[in-house]
Amino acid sequence: MPREFDVVFLGRFFLPTGPENCCVGVRDGRIVKIAKQLAADYTLDFGHYLVLPGAVDTHVHFRDPGLTHKEDVKTGSTAAVYGGTTTVLDMPNTDPPVRTHSHLKAKWQALRDRSLVDIGLFCEAAPQTDFEKASQLACGFKVYLGPTTGERGFRSLEESRPVVGAALQSGRPVSVHAEDPSLLVSRRGGATGLADHAGDRPADAESNAISWLSENFDTRGMNIAHVSSAAGLAAAEASHFLGTLEATPHHMLLDVEVTGLARPSHGKVNPPLRSKADREAVMAAVRSGKAAIMATDHAPHTQEEKAAEFAKAPSGVPGVETMLPLMMALGFYRQLDMQRVVDACCRLPAERYGLPKGKIAEGYDADFAVFDPRDVKRVRPEALHSKCGWSPFGGLFAVFPVAVFLRGDEIMGDGQIRPARPPGQLLRPAAPSAPEEGEPAEPDAHSEE
Repeated sequence: MPREFDVVFLGRFFLPTGPENCCVGVRDGRIVKIAKQLAADYTLDFGHYLVLPGAVDTHVHFRDPGLTHKEDVKTGSTAAVYGGTTTVLDMPNTDPPVRTHSHLKAKWQALRDRSLVDIGLFCEAAPQTDFEKASQLACGFKVYLGPTTGERGFRSLEESRPVVGAALQSGRPVSVHAEDPSLLVSRRGGATGLADHAGDRPADAESNAISWLSENFDTRGMNIAHVSSAAGLAAAEASHFLGTLEATPHHMLLDVEVTGLARPSHGKVNPPLRSKADREAVMAAVRSGKAAIMATDHAPHTQEEKAAEFAKAPSGVPGVETMLPLMMALGFYRQLDMQRVVDACCRLPAERYGLPKGKIAEGYDADFAVFDPRDVKRVRPEALHSKCGWSPFGGLFAVFPVAVFLRGDEIMGDGQIRPARPPGQLLRPAAPSAPEEGEPAEPDAHSEE
């Protein structure tokens, strides 16, 4: 007779109804029962710690393959673990870019058995994309309306129409970098600072793109990545945008007047950091749930690359290790409701992409991030684990996890990575079509290992 549980965890868990002292029974990596009391041969007591679902970061750039001098799947996933993130979805602007089923398959083979966390792959939505076939492997499609890192984007919104339509018809979630290319400015000599960069990529470009999407498509299957402005948020409301809005910690916490950066280029991102009013609007949208999802847009570049003159320095900041810790500190100081932290960083991103993650409930993966909520400390960039070696959040308050579990197994504790072999699985969309020979077959979101 099979045993009921492999392990029972005891502690204060953040359940869908809020924090509760209870027991969580786990078998084969999944939560099978939650009750006040459970018996098992092996138990683990979290004591006074608060246990959250592992965070689900649906917007990372781990730069692997092809750009691994900036980051790779091992260093990126290590940083994720130390931040309490147990699932990531990786963006397609690697080298080569991922735009077809064959590109997805090659990247899948390149990353397998190397990640500490579970990882899914985005496919870029481009004119050459074979959407029906690519949807067998892609957790979602990414549309770059405006130009960004890697020269992606379209010359006009209208030029993107057939690609956006095909991506939505695939049935997979479609995440959009929403900037109207016709409103972006290319100044002579380039921007010299954060305010210039914000002026070159104005909020009107974001709001116009969001309005255009709402006017031309059924947006229920759509996610607006890294919403950055009050104008963008207002456009989503006025145009009755029906999808999800995603916010980043840097657009919530930093603006063009940010101090404490080692150099201004450490705040250079696309879309840009904007005014204090825009930052406050994004924070308010996260508080209210209007911006339902949080993701990092973790986009590391080396310190040498960022040391170039501002106009030539690449856009992008790291953040996968700091998202949940920064939000935990906001929760500690009652600047953000803890239910919103868990919903935005864990539950809702998983639901958006159909993953059995982000919730401590029966039937879900036993992914846990264990915190001492009182252990608030300042972010020290030199202590973080991304290969890039810097952070725009240095000096801000954060609460880092003391332990992290993936499918019931401890992958970090007492500041140390535990497994000898990276345990992360490559995620597949639910109920995939029949795979080709040599590809994994699995009836849910996990790949077969």
